[in-house]
Amino acid sequence: MIHEFHAPCARSLPSSSSLTHARETTGPTTASSLRAHGAVSWTRRKLEASGVKSPGLGLQRWRESLVVAAASSCAFRRSRVSRRATPSDAAVFCSALSTCPDWRSAVAELSAEATYKLRSRERRGWDFALVHVTGHDGISVSDVTLALDQSLGTKGNCLGVAVNGCGGPGTDHHRQSHVGRAVIQLVAVQLPVKPGRPNVSSAKSFFVGQRELQQISGLVCQLQNRTRVIGAQESALPRAWRQFLGVLENEERPKGILLFIDPLASKYVVGTTLSALDLAFPTAVKCGGVCADLLPSRKRLCVAAYERARLAGAGAAPSGVDEPEMGGVAGILLPADVSIHSVVSTGSSRVGPELRVTSAQGQVIKQMQFDDDKEAHPAAEMLQAVCRQATPLQQLLIERSGFLLG
Repeated sequence: MIHEFHAPCARSLPSSSSLTHARETTGPTTASSLRAHGAVSWTRRKLEASGVKSPGLGLQRWRESLVVAAASSCAFRRSRVSRRATPSDAAVFCSALSTCPDWRSAVAELSAEATYKLRSRERRGWDFALVHVTGHDGISVSDVTLALDQSLGTKGNCLGVAVNGCGGPGTDHHRQSHVGRAVIQLVAVQLPVKPGRPNVSSAKSFFVGQRELQQISGLVCQLQNRTRVIGAQESALPRAWRQFLGVLENEERPKGILLFIDPLASKYVVGTTLSALDLAFPTAVKCGGVCADLLPSRKRLCVAAYERARLAGAGAAPSGVDEPEMGGVAGILLPADVSIHSVVSTGSSRVGPELRVTSAQGQVIKQMQFDDDKEAHPAAEMLQAVCRQATPLQQLLIERSGFLLG
């Protein structure tokens, strides 16, 4: 796109001959630099006509400032166009990664990037956010999550997760991938306000542990006592879960749920939570992951609203100190306007029939057998038989990466 150069010396545009001279002397260049070069040639002729034969270094510096001014003017015009290009009824996403070793500097850097993303929006707060923390061994995930929740204005809908590594676009807009380094990654979303749809749900963060399951069991008993005719209403279990999560009966149900599991959470808590969410929201897509396996004294999950309520009841804890607690499942109920598509990539493909390990010593597998075999055979012979039956592509993959037991 070609823009006019608004400078006093360029109001009288240069002739086509000066532009041709500029193209011959400087080679291929942009329209802005052609206008700047033409303006310099026009000014040199004016100076020579007034008796100044050798402009010297002053004109050279003026020429450099003129080119910089032309570039900045075009950048300003592009920024104004980009601001107008973002409609007020479109969602805004912020995905940024900070590698600052100090977590407070990283939080400030991410907050500045998020504020810049909303420069053309009337509303300055974000609806919900997800924070990945890795490599910061001396800090608590709670401190990072609460600080970002306050600066982003997510009102408790900020979920912090300790991970082993993460990757994404940094604050310099270059994609990076880090494992083992001190990194904080932020993903924030602001959805448009639709006053004509009052039943549209907003994002709701939650945490479910052993204590929360006891509270939900109490709600189930209360709802069962209120039921007069069995079968006239939905079962009390899904209604109790929706009531616990803050979803009203006349409210539009979410289409997606993000879930993160603490490695120290019991199988009973994880299994009960997943099955109950399937009953309460059968059409919603549930996806997520497992947090980093840190020491039991370290916090791996943090929901800003839950953490503030806990600190308000128990008193503020010192910064960087985690209180040991039972593991659980944390998540975010996405708004009804947000739909997600989940894809699972295992990183491997099945080769051959299923094998059963019958004998092993530590990590060394000694004997295996097929499901219909009566006797076990050495593992090397079984794998050689699988390779002989594999296709050429599968044989190539086996030669490159070997076998994975799963």
